[in-house]
Amino acid sequence: MANNYSQATMEPTCVYLSDEQIAYLSASGAAFDPNEAEKSALEQLAEATTDKKPLRGYYVYWEEWYQEYIEEEDLEDRLVDDYSAEQIKEIWAHYKDLSFEGILREVLMNPENKDIDYIAIEGANTCSKLRPGNFGGFVTVVTRQEYFGLGTGAWDIKDGRIVPRQVAVHQFDEAPTPTRV
Repeated sequence: MANNYSQATMEPTCVYLSDEQIAYLSASGAAFDPNEAEKSALEQLAEATTDKKPLRGYYVYWEEWYQEYIEEEDLEDRLVDDYSAEQIKEIWAHYKDLSFEGILREVLMNPENKDIDYIAIEGANTCSKLRPGNFGGFVTVVTRQEYFGLGTGAWDIKDGRIVPRQVAVHQFDEAPTPTRV
């Protein structure tokens, strides 16, 4: 029997995330490691600001990637040790209607991320046995206005020539608004 794996990372490597965004992305299986060099620079910047608000930068990655909607029970199961029931309900109420791309767009809307133009999730699909069709990769790119996803299977062979499939770029329905922090 073969085991299939799918892992992903987020670019850029240092983004500011609110507590609610960290909580919700955690429920999707995301893990967060401080980016030490950039974290140090962010801490120095925070020290220099008048409000002394701590800034946080993270590497964000998924050991087991899956992009599906999170159910309220999943959120409760993953957050019950760190959040009150009331906080979990508040987080759910805010994020339940957002797509994964919408959540990443909201991350871009954090004022601390104003210099970041996009977020990309890049991933790899692998298998414990060398089986055709069980390897590949993907990318999802999100800006403040639009997003698209592309996999390694986004091409065809026609008349002996490689033909890329059309990439659909999706527009967000509403204008971006700064997120609460």
